[in-house]
Amino acid sequence: MLKPAPLPAPEAKTGYARLSLSYFFIFAAWACITPFFVLYLQSLGFSGAQIGILTGIGPLIGLAAKPFWAGYADATNRHRLVLYLSVGAAVVLNAIFPFLRSFSLILGVQILMAMLSSHTLPLLDSATIHMMGSNRDRYGSVRLWGTVAWGIVSALAGFALDRLGLASMFWIFCGLMSVNLFLLRSLEFEENPERGTYFAQVGRLLREPQWLLFLGTVLVAGIGSTAHDYLPLLIQALPGVSNWLPFAVSGVALVGIAITISTISETPIMAASHWFLRSLGSRGALYLSMLAMAVRCFIYSNTATPDQALLIQLMHGLTYPLMWVAGIKFVAEMAPRGLSSTAQGLFSAMFMGIGTALGYYLCGWLIDEVGVFAMFSTIGWVVSVCLLLSVLLSLLLSRSKRQPAKAGAA
Repeated sequence: MLKPAPLPAPEAKTGYARLSLSYFFIFAAWACITPFFVLYLQSLGFSGAQIGILTGIGPLIGLAAKPFWAGYADATNRHRLVLYLSVGAAVVLNAIFPFLRSFSLILGVQILMAMLSSHTLPLLDSATIHMMGSNRDRYGSVRLWGTVAWGIVSALAGFALDRLGLASMFWIFCGLMSVNLFLLRSLEFEENPERGTYFAQVGRLLREPQWLLFLGTVLVAGIGSTAHDYLPLLIQALPGVSNWLPFAVSGVALVGIAITISTISETPIMAASHWFLRSLGSRGALYLSMLAMAVRCFIYSNTATPDQALLIQLMHGLTYPLMWVAGIKFVAEMAPRGLSSTAQGLFSAMFMGIGTALGYYLCGWLIDEVGVFAMFSTIGWVVSVCLLLSVLLSLLLSRSKRQPAKAGAA
């Protein structure tokens, strides 16, 4: 397995505070737009097909944009410049949005946004892992502030936009995201000591069997994670209202409560992620999250009441958040020195890009063919089989690597 060189410890605890604030303001900014963007497009009179194109183009372009910019940063050691350009582009392009009305212009801005800003988090994750040094197991305690920001700001933004109008979400975004132009100045990145051999290093990484197995595993995990985005359809298919709440709630309002519960469930998992990583290792935590993902899908497929759907949302913390934290740690362990941003970009593109795109297509097709309940059951089996194969192949690869070592020692 490829190992990175030992990383320096952060020079001061203020570095952790700045990292936490960076995650907070990045997620706070996007929390003002992401939950309400479809409503904004609908208010402009776009059809469902047009909205699908405008919202789906970003992840597709991000498949190439994330690895490209992360790779450029590693190859040139210009991480901070690339990150500044990413944040600056997001601010400028969102400032333009309120003045756009035509489909073609909005599509153009969406394409530019994906090309120039989709790599912000992979680079921030790379800096965080580097600056935390030997304490990288506590990455989740820093990333936690992104979850906190999302939960708080998305709720407050809903009330603010109701009074100020949907277009104001872009101005609020610009204000919050601009704060990062000051916070990112203190970030430190791992430099590539072999700049002239960047592509050779990438080639060696892509030939590493354990790395390829990891990418295949997180691709399927991305499919499984996407299935949970279809919870609103399942809730709408359930009869009755919630009996646990002090007032009758159903339909869209119940979906909102379910999302709130899932966001709250992330907090303790993020805070205790170092315990999972130190007790199980990054690979063990990854397998645990996939097991929880499969179990969650199986339970969804047998849900009979809205209250059961709300209860299942408490498992969210063991699925997506733990998967992300484990993946970030595994990448840090596998990536050669100087390729941290590239490796994080590949992980993000595979999990949140290809996995998500395939997940939306597969889940949508299954819903049309067999219904939403059977879709969850099918995805549960897909994730379960992948988990079993991943464990077996990992054991075989580890054993085959030990055997030549023993033979050489003899």
